[in-house]
Amino acid sequence: MISWVLRNRAVLTLGALLIAGAVAAQTLADHDTKEGPPLSSHDSRPGGSLALALWLERLGYVVERLESGSSADLAGNSMLFILEPIREFSRLEGEAILSWVRRGGALVYVPGFVATFEQISPELARDVLNDQIGITVPFGPHIQEARATLPFFTAPLASLFLVDTRRSVSLQDEAWVPLIAEEGRVVAATRPLDGGRVYVATSDALLSNHGIGQGDNPAFVLNILARHPDVRTVVFEEAHHAPVEAPGLMGEMRATPWGWAVIYASVLTAVFLFWAGRRFGPPVATVREPARSTGEYVSAFAGLLQRTRATAWTQGQLAQAFRRRLARQLGVRAELSAADMADLLADRYTIDEETFAGSLNALDGAPLDERQLLTHVRGLEEVLRGGRVEPPSRNDGTNPGPQGP
Repeated sequence: MISWVLRNRAVLTLGALLIAGAVAAQTLADHDTKEGPPLSSHDSRPGGSLALALWLERLGYVVERLESGSSADLAGNSMLFILEPIREFSRLEGEAILSWVRRGGALVYVPGFVATFEQISPELARDVLNDQIGITVPFGPHIQEARATLPFFTAPLASLFLVDTRRSVSLQDEAWVPLIAEEGRVVAATRPLDGGRVYVATSDALLSNHGIGQGDNPAFVLNILARHPDVRTVVFEEAHHAPVEAPGLMGEMRATPWGWAVIYASVLTAVFLFWAGRRFGPPVATVREPARSTGEYVSAFAGLLQRTRATAWTQGQLAQAFRRRLARQLGVRAELSAADMADLLADRYTIDEETFAGSLNALDGAPLDERQLLTHVRGLEEVLRGGRVEPPSRNDGTNPGPQGP
């Protein structure tokens, strides 16, 4: 068992990493799902509106929620809360909501950041309802507190609200009346719409779990309810708090026959491979070839030069190599003539000066054939590599001089 684990440790490590990645991805996905959208009536976090829903129930109102696929209907004595939708309303949905308002309904609306493919200005957060009721929502400097603009807040009295927002309402219709504003920027407003009324606000703090109990913020909802004494049911629109999810590959496979066929075949193949436990074919042994010697590379390069008939190029390279070698040994320039080189070398060593100069001139001269080139190179090498007699004595014969170039 231990030997099997050691042989397959790479596959086992990869499998463990894949499982760990899947667990981490699922954990993050579950964490993101639990957080929920802003101002959701199901959410107990500071940014949710569950406290508002529970408070309205204690006040005696029937609280309902319009979920995705819900068959609930809006009655005439209802008040609808649409709080920061994260998905865009279609044209038909917007017209249906405003038609209900015109028949006597009351709408409390907080525009949200919706997913849309329209090319819009980046400083505006748009929803299809914005165009139909006549508002835009620009961003600007942060507003911490705002004041009531007319004696609307009388039941109970209120004057200063904690809004904590950077958004404001730009009113595009004269029917709108500001309710809360600060330095000319409107945070909340209302307008009649035939037999009904619309309230719009751009501050989450007026309705969120964290901000609804601060300062005069509770008076915002209480004064709206006081203007509609016939309301018995409060409805929270939650359908547009749920994003539309694109179908995933695994979901499609589980919902179709071909998907189940692929899953079944994959499982059977994996079980078969695991149960058989055999490799595909005999083991392949690694053939270790003996290391090549340096002389083999030299022979190969020489053969290449011979096959390409590069005798002239080789002659020029050898002539330069011999001249550089002599220049280093004699301490002179490599451009000296062959006769001068031979004369300087003869002063130090016993050499055939005429033969040496002739061989060096031959390398510098016209192209030679292979046999001639080899003969001259061997002659020069014999002079430079020990193929010479001891140098003659100088002066009084006691100084033997240098022993080699």
